[in-house]
Amino acid sequence: MQKIEAIIQPSRLDAVKEALIEIGVEGMTILEARGHGRQKGHTEFYRGREYTVDLLPKVKIELVVHDETGLLVEPGDPDALAGAIVTLLADPARAVRLGAAGRRRAETDLGWDQHVDAYDALLRDVALGARPLRHASAAETTA
Repeated sequence: MQKIEAIIQPSRLDAVKEALIEIGVEGMTILEARGHGRQKGHTEFYRGREYTVDLLPKVKIELVVHDETGLLVEPGDPDALAGAIVTLLADPARAVRLGAAGRRRAETDLGWDQHVDAYDALLRDVALGARPLRHASAAETTA
């Protein structure tokens, strides 16, 4: 089974969810995250003090596509989970096919090009003032 993980801009979450639902993805986990890629953050001044903004808000999406990139089972159903595991153990060719399909999907749909495009859009938004920068609280600036 292949799990797909994508790190995206929070502003893109609704569009990504809608696109995934349209292609039949039924289960996904969405987590708030902070991180940086190529942009590495920047330095700002707030109330006369310098601080670094290097962990930017992100959203992490985790998903498995049933019988395309893995097998999905209902949460809390150990019999269904055991059945899915036995199914893949009994059919190694299917397990390999599902894993290969998951890798292809991750490389083509969730690859570096998409991440670079997302970072580029974020930086353009910030540069054009379309997205405000997060400012540190007083507690963060005195720490």
